[in-house]
Amino acid sequence: MHDGSRLSPRVVVMSLSAANGAWRVHLAGDDVTVETDSPSPKLLAELARPRYSIVGHGPDGALVGTGPFRVSEFQPGKKLVVKAFEDCWAGRAYVDAIEITFGRAYREQAIDLQLDRADVVEIAVDQARRAAQEGERTVMSSPVELLAIVFAPKLQDPRVREGIGVAVDRLSIYNVLLQKQGEPSASLLPQWVSGYAFLYPASRNEERVQQLRAGGSAQPLTLAYDWSDPVAKAVAERVSVNARDAGLTIQVFGENLGARQPNADMRLLRVTLPSPEPATALAAIAADFGQKERAQQIAATVSPEALYAAERSLLKDLGIVPLAYVPEIRALSPRVRNWAAARQGGWSLDDVSLALEKP
Repeated sequence: MHDGSRLSPRVVVMSLSAANGAWRVHLAGDDVTVETDSPSPKLLAELARPRYSIVGHGPDGALVGTGPFRVSEFQPGKKLVVKAFEDCWAGRAYVDAIEITFGRAYREQAIDLQLDRADVVEIAVDQARRAAQEGERTVMSSPVELLAIVFAPKLQDPRVREGIGVAVDRLSIYNVLLQKQGEPSASLLPQWVSGYAFLYPASRNEERVQQLRAGGSAQPLTLAYDWSDPVAKAVAERVSVNARDAGLTIQVFGENLGARQPNADMRLLRVTLPSPEPATALAAIAADFGQKERAQQIAATVSPEALYAAERSLLKDLGIVPLAYVPEIRALSPRVRNWAAARQGGWSLDDVSLALEKP
């Protein structure tokens, strides 16, 4: 491990027990056993999620793992610096260190790349085509981030949730605001993962919209979006316009959603796909929204039909309205070598290196 100690089965037991309190993880010799309350046919896929990475804490509280990079500096919400671990069991990484800056708006990141202050930056989905036309080197995943309206627990009015769900124009959001990057979605899982997302209608239900409008107007609502995300702002404003057709008044405003919990009736969030395995992903989403018992049942789901039924039931009970799935898009400087774009997103830095000079 990063502190020179051996990764023992005992450390694995302690780490997994801390990651999931519902599991009974125990040691027998060198064997690690995980017991669950219900069948877990997708246990290996669950263990592959980042939250189950084997980590410990040093005397100073620093994270200690076994990966190719170790944490050198961490300023929450500002900066993370990781350095190559010389004695990594899989071999030393080519890159000496990586510095990640948080909270940079898309436009600021683009400037950083142009001025050679960054080697990897995020690209907003509505700028992907422009970046490619201008010759920038971009890499893209499959649709792995769900844009969704998440309701505050205090907002329990089912008419409001239904009104937004049937009134929002997902196709216009996809075609115009997202520049046809990703896919419009009324489901919790993308089509490439579940295979049945097309069964959830993504178009507006005009007849139901008119029925809701005739029922009278509800009190004004607030919708918060990430102030640094221009795409989120445009989507939030479109949701507000569409909601008027169902007799709903929504006021939108930008906040730093990563710094504090906004005092809003709804939030426009990006929810990253937890796993490319359907049941594991849906179970993780259920658990993140407080449905832990249901998450265990979903994790044991095997057939696509049962998973579809579980998702339909979950959508009825969760305070969430899916809008679209979008890909992760990044631009790379000419110095970056061997960057592999994973379909499920994320970074794979094992073989990445940097040229000494810009070509």
